[in-house]
Amino acid sequence: MIRKNEMICWTGIGIIYSLILALFVYMVINFNKVPKVEANNPVKVEAPNPITVKVTPPKKNMETLIAESIKGKYVETISTTVLKESQKYRLPIWFIMATTCSESEDWSGNVNPRAHNKRCDARGCLQITPVCLKEYNAWHDVKYTMDDMWNVAINYEVGCWYLARIRDHYFKNLSNWSYEDVYIAFNVGPRSFKRYKQDYHNGYDVVRHCEYNALNRFRVYQEKYLEYFNLH
Repeated sequence: MIRKNEMICWTGIGIIYSLILALFVYMVINFNKVPKVEANNPVKVEAPNPITVKVTPPKKNMETLIAESIKGKYVETISTTVLKESQKYRLPIWFIMATTCSESEDWSGNVNPRAHNKRCDARGCLQITPVCLKEYNAWHDVKYTMDDMWNVAINYEVGCWYLARIRDHYFKNLSNWSYEDVYIAFNVGPRSFKRYKQDYHNGYDVVRHCEYNALNRFRVYQEKYLEYFNLH
């Protein structure tokens, strides 16, 4: 019985030695297959492709866009006031700017708050006339004078109210109108324009009564500002 157990033990030991020998032989055989790295030919490791991050510049706010579209001493005051009155009276900014430049810009981008048409005593950025100011004062129970129209903020306060009034009051029964029509009415007077719209068959041509240069300038600035604000 003891001899039998000794034989089993020696058999197991033999198997273990055989496995160790086989493992050793395998390692020796495969040792030469390991790639050697020569000092003169270092392994090149390619750098990862750089990650390109597109940085989108922040959009300019509307006040900045207005300021950048004109020149002059009162750029900041004009841009702030135009934005405020546009929101107050629901007037398109492009329309206020086109009207401003048509009335008081010198073609080089300089808006002149001291612009003065002596023929009709129109003053300021929007060329407020005594007739326009009289209607504003009566409606709001205030006593602004024509000298107050040199003030940029007051000039736009009166002018934008009047433009909105033309649109909302004088044009309320007109089925087909445009902001160019509002400008023409602003230039010739809303009642004259309304008579033209209703009595066009009598040959009354409001465009002839509107100063040609003023209307032509408005159309140039209308195109300019529509494109300018659409791009931004």
